[in-house]
Amino acid sequence: MSVRYDAGVLTISFRPLAALKALAFAAAALALLLFPVVETARDDGHSVPPSPEAAAVERALTQRMALPAREIARLTSVLVRESQAAHLDPLLVLAVIEAESSFDHEAVSTRTTEAGACVANARGLMQVVNRTWNAEVRRRGLPSTLQRFDPVASVVVGTGYLGHLRERGFKRLDSLLVAYYLGPKALMEIRAGTAAPGLKAAAAGYVARVKRFHAKLEREAGPAILARR
Repeated sequence: MSVRYDAGVLTISFRPLAALKALAFAAAALALLLFPVVETARDDGHSVPPSPEAAAVERALTQRMALPAREIARLTSVLVRESQAAHLDPLLVLAVIEAESSFDHEAVSTRTTEAGACVANARGLMQVVNRTWNAEVRRRGLPSTLQRFDPVASVVVGTGYLGHLRERGFKRLDSLLVAYYLGPKALMEIRAGTAAPGLKAAAAGYVARVKRFHAKLEREAGPAILARR
């Protein structure tokens, strides 16, 4: 809209198309402020730049998973990106995957509790249990339709949960791993000496296993990775 006064005549001109464009732009800007775009497990449009870490992750996944090259590349990009967002070493996330599922994205837990009950609701690459999966999906605003056997979705949710535990104060590696494996409550019981018999040994065994896998992955990655550590 423009206003012009000339020789006692007031002229108002209105450009509908320009006004509609301006209104649409303002509405879009407001929508981004009120409803920010949430990256989902299927959003692979934000690839990470080439790096020794990304190359090492891709090699490790190629050697361990029977997926097409395109799926490996997408999983690599998501794993590195999610690890960086959670301030975690991508090779450590790989080590957790190896300890949890041996890189079987269709894995279902057969672990039993001290009372003999089967913990059978842990599924996928990172073996996230139902309650934790649902809580993490809500916390991050991820789609509720994510599939737990989808390797990309499992990495997004599992790595995000590791990062969330780290933010909650489990910054020491051993504590972080035990909190992920057994839950924060079990970790507190172990620390207080009130945990069920065998729980402390199970936690120690898991931590040792992840660290062993991590060291192996670092050796496979080669000097380029070790020199940056």
